[in-house]
Amino acid sequence: MKVFLQALTENHWVVGGAVNNGGMIYNWMMEELADVEIAEALANNKSPYDLMTEKIASVKAGSNGLLFYPYLSGERAPLWNSNARGSFYGLSLIHKKEHMMRAVLEGINLNLYLVYRALESVIGQPEKIHAAGGFAKSPLWRQMIADIFNTEVHISQTVESSALGAVLLGRFAMGELASLEEGVKLIGTAEINHPQANQVEVYQELIPLYEKMGHLLESGYDEITAFQQKYE
Repeated sequence: MKVFLQALTENHWVVGGAVNNGGMIYNWMMEELADVEIAEALANNKSPYDLMTEKIASVKAGSNGLLFYPYLSGERAPLWNSNARGSFYGLSLIHKKEHMMRAVLEGINLNLYLVYRALESVIGQPEKIHAAGGFAKSPLWRQMIADIFNTEVHISQTVESSALGAVLLGRFAMGELASLEEGVKLIGTAEINHPQANQVEVYQELIPLYEKMGHLLESGYDEITAFQQKYE
């Protein structure tokens, strides 16, 4: 029950895991943690996102042992728990705001990795990952995905992959494409990110800890949600 399965054609299926907490968590971080960076960027005619990326990139992989669980709006895959809540774990005096920022981005991607693991249990290990959408524009995000997943990440030429998929499926249904495999060739790859061995090593050690602490936190989600609702 961790993933969904939907029919596309008589012979093709899509297996997936939808998450609630992706881009909007990044926006939350910008609004709540990056007011100084936003003001600095505007004063220097720079992009706040570019300035924040520079600060995040200055922090080593693993954020000095700071973990972030990005469940600010409950979560679908892999938890399927509307009472899930977000948290920082491991916060200490050595951590600065840039550690928290990197931990937020890592937390989003580590949660995606848990979804990836659930998909693997159904369909096996993929040869490569295709990425599209707003996050795929960020070199930092793309490299982090490659390192956490320890897999090549191919960046699609098309940002709106869902819309393109619908177009290709429609053309196939109308007989304008001989096969969906033929349609895949039209997507193209703009760039490839390869895993970096030193970064992969850090994340391979961090992933089991992230998963372990996540299970421990799950036991308190219902109670903290009940408390919030009582005193909201």
